[in-house]
This record gives sequence, C-alpha cells and structure tokens, in this order.
Amino acid sequence: MDLRVQTQGEAITSQLKIAPVQPELNEVNPPTLVVSLEDAATMLGICKRTIERERDRGTLKCLRIGRHWKVRVGEIHAYLRRMESESR
Repeated sequence: MDLRVQTQGEAITSQLKIAPVQPELNEVNPPTLVVSLEDAATMLGICKRTIERERDRGTLKCLRIGRHWKVRVGEIHAYLRRMESESR
C-alpha cells in the first residue's frame, strides 16, 4: 500500500501527455516545409503565373490551405529534377 501523498505539481505532471520526440531530421527524413506560390516562384527565378500554370497542368503538386496555395519545398526540388532530366 502506497501512503505517499502526491503534490499538486506531481499530479498535474502525471496527467500531461508528452508528445513523442520527433525523429532526427536528416537527408532521409527532411522537414516538411511549405512556401507560398510567390516564394516558390522566387526560388525558381520565374513568375508566379508560371507556377500557377504548372500547378494547373499537374506538373507541380501544390496544396490548398484555406484560400492560399502552398508548395512543399521537397516538391520544388522534385520538380527541378524532373525538368533537368527532361532537358537532357
């Protein structure tokens, strides 16, 4: 039989749900970052309208968050690799 009295701090701490630790970020597990279409255009050195056309064609995967369109940074890299392979 445990006769130890829990303090209020210990009781609160024992009820907290601690989020699992994220795995280490590296080349295999890159962070999922999203940027606006404007930022994606700036990164690629093209205009925003070109990004919108590529999105509409399905050659650049974008996601809609509320009223805003975003692009994953990893998708921008994949798009560049596809464009490089097509231009050879």
